[in-house]
Amino acid sequence: MVALTNDNQKQVNFCDLTLLIVDDNQHMRQLIGHMLRAFEVGNVLASTSANEAFDEIRQTHIDCVIVDWLMPGGMSGIERAHAAHQPQKSEA
Repeated sequence: MVALTNDNQKQVNFCDLTLLIVDDNQHMRQLIGHMLRAFEVGNVLASTSANEAFDEIRQTHIDCVIVDWLMPGGMSGIERAHAAHQPQKSEA
């Protein structure tokens, strides 16, 4: 599937995208995954926790992350998304 951006000049091919679903609820991960595959998203990954998602983000090129707002385990999905954008500390 191809979609036009707001400026109608650039096309986005969904089959070239990698999306990550982060949700502790298995049914929500499956539902969102089926919807994304129906739009022919090329690579749909899933994580069950914010920590697992953070590791995936550090190892894989991810174009978009769909995050559950409230995640168990101390750090919410939103907090983890903000942490993913922080510069990594180098180990000395």
